[in-house]
Amino acid sequence: MSPMRTLLVTLCVAVLAGCDSGTVFTHSDTGGESGSGTDGSYWPYSDGGLPNPDPAKKDSGACGGQSIPIQLVQKGDVPDLHLVVDRSGSMMTPIDFFNWALGTKWDVMRKTIIALVETYKVNIRFALTLFPSDNMCGPGKIDVPLQVGNTPTIKQKLQSIGPNGNTPTHTTLAAVRTYLKNVPPAKGSRYVLLATDGMPNCGTAAGDGDTGPETLAQVQQLAGEGVKTFVVGFGSVVAADPALLNQLATAGGVPNTGAQKFYPATNEKELQNALFNIAGGIIPPPCTYKLTSPPQDPEKVTVTFDGVPVPRTKSNKDGWNYSSGGTEITFFGSYCDKLRKGQVKTVKFLFGCKGPVIE
Repeated sequence: MSPMRTLLVTLCVAVLAGCDSGTVFTHSDTGGESGSGTDGSYWPYSDGGLPNPDPAKKDSGACGGQSIPIQLVQKGDVPDLHLVVDRSGSMMTPIDFFNWALGTKWDVMRKTIIALVETYKVNIRFALTLFPSDNMCGPGKIDVPLQVGNTPTIKQKLQSIGPNGNTPTHTTLAAVRTYLKNVPPAKGSRYVLLATDGMPNCGTAAGDGDTGPETLAQVQQLAGEGVKTFVVGFGSVVAADPALLNQLATAGGVPNTGAQKFYPATNEKELQNALFNIAGGIIPPPCTYKLTSPPQDPEKVTVTFDGVPVPRTKSNKDGWNYSSGGTEITFFGSYCDKLRKGQVKTVKFLFGCKGPVIE
């Protein structure tokens, strides 16, 4: 699914003495089907960069036979992330005017947000506000309140509504501020993620009138109240006013590290990267994976990042090792950092195949 923070985790449990090439079973953190990636592709582990002991046996099916479900283990305090999402009329335009089959900006935004909340449903307490709340300039409301595990409700809301109306960003952020001041925060930090494709308006009854200064003031007030704001500019024109988006992102206290201080997203891939990098950056390190049962031979395990073997570190310094009595696998050092930064697309645990070991 390209380099966003969704990780496809593949497990190969050897039923024979070796671990010959063959079909593996895949668990996707975005709910992908067993045996396939989220993009519909298949992942025979012999194509994952590991040495193939006998190329003639490729895809022989000799390795495998049992799929062991795994999941990210929550470590530390859960943060709040209030999703404030523009659904104005311009979101009904195609994401790519040269390829309408890719869908509208709203189609892409909705799909990406659903994947996001499904991936981090136990790691982040989400809320959702769509704006406008009517088909003109109605300030966004609290469509889904802050709660862990509210993915079905967020999904239902996104699928039940389409784009229409103007862009009352300032009054929507004011409504979100009021809500957050009256809801006890989670133990982790609290954030707003503002995703918009258009200039803030609704400065007059007709819906026009620039409200950039008012929007900036709301972001500054959120920051003063301890709520940091990420800003994502979505669309080929990048919301028409990059200078304002940079101001908002800087005032929000969590600017992008690139040349643009907001997160620019001109296509689906960039939107995925932006949202997943933001979410991945606020949760405790997602470096531990729970196994429902330990491997038959704990010494015969190879772990890979995007097909490249990760060494087992018995000193827990840089690599992976067993934790919690062998029921979990934890990454340490630079490998944990890569996961946190969204630099890994696919993690594979190949049981029955011994990989590199360091002290």
